[in-house]
Amino acid sequence: MITAHKQWNRTQKLELGNEFILPEINGKTITGIFQEIFPSEAEYLLKNSVGNRGTKKNSLGRLIQDMERDEYLEHIFDPIRISTKGRLLDGHHRLEAIKESGVPQILLCLYGYTMDDMVVFDQNKNRTAADNMKIQGKPYITERAAIIKWIYTMLYDADLRGSNAKGHNRAAVPGNKDAQRISDYFSDDVWQAEILWYKNNVKSNFKLQIGPIIAAKLLYDLANSEVSQDFWDGVFLGKDNTYLTKGDARNSLYTKFVNVSNLDNPSSIHKTDRYTLIKWIHYAWMKFETDQTVQRMSAPKHIYDMAWIDMCLLAKKHFVIDFGQKRRKRKVEGR
Repeated sequence: MITAHKQWNRTQKLELGNEFILPEINGKTITGIFQEIFPSEAEYLLKNSVGNRGTKKNSLGRLIQDMERDEYLEHIFDPIRISTKGRLLDGHHRLEAIKESGVPQILLCLYGYTMDDMVVFDQNKNRTAADNMKIQGKPYITERAAIIKWIYTMLYDADLRGSNAKGHNRAAVPGNKDAQRISDYFSDDVWQAEILWYKNNVKSNFKLQIGPIIAAKLLYDLANSEVSQDFWDGVFLGKDNTYLTKGDARNSLYTKFVNVSNLDNPSSIHKTDRYTLIKWIHYAWMKFETDQTVQRMSAPKHIYDMAWIDMCLLAKKHFVIDFGQKRRKRKVEGR
């Protein structure tokens, strides 16, 4: 591990092997050094990696080619990052290319990061919420990412369009930090239990997406756990003789799901409104929770839009997730 004592300053000229300390930010001290990384050192760092989103062959091939041609210059802009425990957090593709090409490279190496910092590495590149969860070793990453997107969309719409009855037909995509906050809001045990519930009770019989189903289930479990269990058991397990009880909201929703699952292309229901499925769910939930009957799931579109708004506001109430405060824009003097 590097032990540096030299404080970085703007006029300092750094040479190969110079150690420096970046100005402290948020209580974090980062030590830097320009080092020549040989293939054996790259291999060692890769073996001490906490994981990566997966190797992208095209990117790796380009890096190898550039290094073999002595045309690699990205070290000027993009450092590799190493944790306080000496484990590689960022720079996997570059180090893999050094190992494969056999050509040493001078890289800016920054030491002193934590696992929490990994969430925002490559935030302007194609690292997704699923990539970050894979790095952290989370189970069922694809399913969890789909659910997180729907929870975020509920909260996003609650803020943006809480009074707009027309709803919102463009899914909001959470940034890495926001996705991490939603992921951490529930324990790994809860995530695993809900995803297994979906696989055992929904996926085996219905062609329904996991995202809206489990996002709604997590919400209803928080809002009213007993009613939520009766609701989902009735829809997917036929509890309380649901499938033979006309007027039961669960029966109407179950029938709708059966009809959709029998379509040659179930995803076609989302062509006009990607929120169709989750609107059906919440419309049925509102009726069931208030003991109202539903003969058929055929309400006018504006009724389903209102159900979506109600769901977003319910999410705002029960998903108490701190996304942080936006910084106010500073006024420019003279404007």
